[in-house]
Amino acid sequence: MRWKVNCLALSLSFGFAASEAVADQSKLSQKAKAVRATSGEMNFIKLPWVTNLFEGFKAAKKEQRPVFLYLITGDPLDDC
Repeated sequence: MRWKVNCLALSLSFGFAASEAVADQSKLSQKAKAVRATSGEMNFIKLPWVTNLFEGFKAAKKEQRPVFLYLITGDPLDDC
């Protein structure tokens, strides 16, 4: 009997949370639209990225382009 009461309370709390989530969805989408990058700001994705330093220098020399060297030390997903 006790587990039935707990399940009922849990399902009711999920129901209230879901209705609040629907109400806040429009606010959230407005905030996301304000910070989402435009297509003009995403041009860096079109750059040819390479993970081998020597291949990058060879391609840059062939195409007469500069080299942008991006280095990470340690775990890239670790806290700063």
